[in-house]
Amino acid sequence: EAGSSEALAVGGQCLGDASAGGRDGDSTGRACGWCNSTDGSSLVCSQCKAVTYCNRTCQRQHWKGGHKQTCAAGAAAAPGSPSSAALQPDPDPDVKGQAGEWAAMHLKYIHKLITTQSARMKRMPYIEDSDHLQRHMAAGITKTLTQDFTWSLSFRPKFYADLMYEGFLSIASELSDDGLLVLMPKLHSERCALQWPDLHVSSKAKKRCGRYRLTVNRDFEAVLTGITKQHGDNWFFGPIKETLRHLYSQPGVFASTAVSFELWEGDALVAGEIGLVTGANYTSLSGFFTTDGSGTVQICAMAKALDSLGFEMLDLGMVMEYKLLFGAKSMPRAQFLDCYRAGRDRPSPALAGLSWDCKTLLRPRVNVTREEVPVIA
Repeated sequence: EAGSSEALAVGGQCLGDASAGGRDGDSTGRACGWCNSTDGSSLVCSQCKAVTYCNRTCQRQHWKGGHKQTCAAGAAAAPGSPSSAALQPDPDPDVKGQAGEWAAMHLKYIHKLITTQSARMKRMPYIEDSDHLQRHMAAGITKTLTQDFTWSLSFRPKFYADLMYEGFLSIASELSDDGLLVLMPKLHSERCALQWPDLHVSSKAKKRCGRYRLTVNRDFEAVLTGITKQHGDNWFFGPIKETLRHLYSQPGVFASTAVSFELWEGDALVAGEIGLVTGANYTSLSGFFTTDGSGTVQICAMAKALDSLGFEMLDLGMVMEYKLLFGAKSMPRAQFLDCYRAGRDRPSPALAGLSWDCKTLLRPRVNVTREEVPVIA
């Protein structure tokens, strides 16, 4: 659900594609834009008309190597292209990478191209920015949405956090093989959530927990690296990572703050996850583990720690079998939103810099209250 194989075109070409130049593909005689060969450069970028290539392999390499960013500027000056006024950069871009790419062309122009060429995206509700989100909310989108996904071209941190505040868990989706990415805010028809009395800690987790300790925000970047190493990009593409870095580096500025949980065995990072704190709610986004059973200990210890600090609930996103084994429940959208809204406006418990002995969390000798759980600063 995190991607699509649809090929989308900009300026009359498939993104990253080149069309034959001259009659019947005759060579133009110009040097290839990638390898500089003058032998048989018969393909011309049909968007900017300024660069030729030996073949599609050279064209694709050049596209990925930088022409993708410069091509839109050339296309703006080409006959039949949108006016320069229609291609003004998106003001005040917050995020590098994808946001910078969208800034090169007017978002409404790109939106029109996508919806013209993709029936799937045309059917899906589009959310332009935070103001547009509020209009959708006022119109009752949480009740009228007949599918799980909406979409957007904005990866701005404030917008991403505002979506999370309303219950949307946003991923990135690749619409073409050339790396065209869009944001896909998801409001699940069935959402997986854990409420503390339902937490189940297996006997194996209790047995193994003595060797580990749990920390918060000790190594955010290492957790991002671990997630990518285990799962690949999947939906965790670069623009999402950049957005999360902004939400991590500016705690309390936006409606949601990104945090990392790390599980350590000695000095080795063996498991971890990235999530979002929204009021007294915690939403788990993605995680990784490197040793057998460490992922289970991390999730269970994290749940106990969140409970001890006064968090309302653990939002686990998509319903999956392994999450249900921890005691999480599948909630219809309306029920989930009722629970989520109960916690989102409460003050966020402090997390950064905290550390716990997992044995103390998962194998207490007596019933431990929230105030009694040992926390090591």
